[in-house]
Amino acid sequence: MNFEPSILARLQEEVVARLKGDAYLSEIEVVGEERKDLVQTITLSLQKLGVVIVVQTVAANATHPNLPGPNFDSLKFSVEIIENVLFNRAAKGTNKPALEIAVRVAQRLHHFRPTIGGGTIIIDNPSIQLAANEQNLIYDVNFKIGE
Repeated sequence: MNFEPSILARLQEEVVARLKGDAYLSEIEVVGEERKDLVQTITLSLQKLGVVIVVQTVAANATHPNLPGPNFDSLKFSVEIIENVLFNRAAKGTNKPALEIAVRVAQRLHHFRPTIGGGTIIIDNPSIQLAANEQNLIYDVNFKIGE
């Protein structure tokens, strides 16, 4: 498998678009980590609805370093669900718990085949993982492609 240089950004864009197109997730802000105003977007989304979804690239591996490119033959990424429980479960929030959102993200992306090539996205292990955070409830949903 031969990934082109913009594969990481394009993969994020496709994942963001797929999640935004889901009816259950439609009212939740979904962003890629590449946004210049990421911190502000997260803060505003948590204040408005109490939840936000962030698509992050975790690792890109080139197992054949002698080939030109480099050729990334496997990628790992994570989708982070950040919930301010007090805001999200209040009258103006989504009332969709972070864990339920994490399961829906897993359902929407597992076996999704992006147009960028490189294979099919599959859930990785740990699949859904609670992240340590004192202010918000955060779950990471982990995926891989190309392994």
